[in-house]
Amino acid sequence: MSNIREIAENKLIILYILHRAKRPLTLDQITDVVQDGGYMNYFIFMQNLNELVEGGYAERVNQVYDITPKGMQILNMFKNKLPDGNIKNIDEYITTHRESFKRDTEMFAEYYKISDKQYITSLRVIENDMVLIELKLNVPTLDQAKQICDNWKYMAKDVYPYIMNSLGNGQKDP
Repeated sequence: MSNIREIAENKLIILYILHRAKRPLTLDQITDVVQDGGYMNYFIFMQNLNELVEGGYAERVNQVYDITPKGMQILNMFKNKLPDGNIKNIDEYITTHRESFKRDTEMFAEYYKISDKQYITSLRVIENDMVLIELKLNVPTLDQAKQICDNWKYMAKDVYPYIMNSLGNGQKDP
């Protein structure tokens, strides 16, 4: 019985994080809140998040997660089951990190492995929930994929205008 209560509480914590953020969050952002708060270990967190998505309580769109109306309904019904200390800590964490959450989701970067010598980096700039630019680059090494993703977070604000200017105002050779 206590195991069922713990599973339910863990899922409510995830739903509460998604609700309080007031914006979609990346997997890394949710993981940081959960890990920094010590609410559950990574494997339990991932299992619970996947079950919430599969059940329609949360959704994953364009590599970000958000609470659904069905999830909001459950949270409203059972929020009082969350310990006050958890709610307070989550509220404080999200308030403190709100700007970095916004910045991180506006300039999103991730990579995944295709084969031993092939990685895809997916880079995106989002503004007002609209994708302004999305680039997918095929690179040969894990180090290069990581470097591109790390650099995108700092350089996207310069790369996007450069591409728009180059393609929008570029001159063709006669």
